[in-house]
Formats: sequence, structure tokens, C-alpha cells
Amino acid sequence: MKSVFVDTNVFLRFILGDVATQTERARKIFNEAIMSHVKLHTSTIVIFEIYWVLKSSYDFFGNDLKQKLIQVLQLTVEFENHELLVEAINQMDKYNFDLEDSYNFIYAKTLGVNEFETFDQKLLRKFNK
Repeated sequence: MKSVFVDTNVFLRFILGDVATQTERARKIFNEAIMSHVKLHTSTIVIFEIYWVLKSSYDFFGNDLKQKLIQVLQLTVEFENHELLVEAINQMDKYNFDLEDSYNFIYAKTLGVNEFETFDQKLLRKFNK
């Protein structure tokens, strides 16, 4: 089976549907994975890029942003640290964190570290609870 890395812009075209020809190509790529014709992979960095683009360029916030990210993680794609990403996205609103802070918070907890060094007092207070 062919393995393919999927970049940020393919996910964005798929979830936004804003460039017709690219949206159609993205749908075809994800449908090929659903039918097991191809195995798709991507990185944790891609999720953070999607988050940043949706927030800064398309003004997605709160639950709308969270739902778009969850939609991406539900695609037939192998993500690095999939469970960690899902938990970080689900916890963003609970802790009122951006994705990067939520991810680092969850990641640090999974490592079992005793302390969290940061100048971000909100993050530090949550970690020390």
C-alpha cells in the first residue's frame, strides 16, 4: 500500500472547502484512505499549523475552532501523538488555554514531571493543582 504524508494546506482545503479544485483533490485523497487504497500520515506540527491558520486567518475561536480540529483528527490519517492531541484539544476550553499551552500541559502530565517551569502564571497554577 502506498504511504503519503498530508500537509497542512490539504487539510485546510478539505475542512474549509474554499478552493473548489483543491477541495475536490483533498476529498479524493481522504476517500482513498477510507477505502484503504493509501495510508495517510501527518505530524503534530500540522495540527498546530491548522490551529494557527484557522484562528489567525479565518477567525475561528472557541467551540467552532475545537470542532474543526476534532474533525481533522477523525480523518483516516495517522497522527503523531494522536491521543495526546485529542486530549489537548478537548482540554483547551476547560483550562482556557491555547492549543500549544494545552498540549504542553497534557504532555508534561504524561511525562510525570514534578515541576513545570514557565513564566505563564495561569499555566503554572493549573499544573500545580
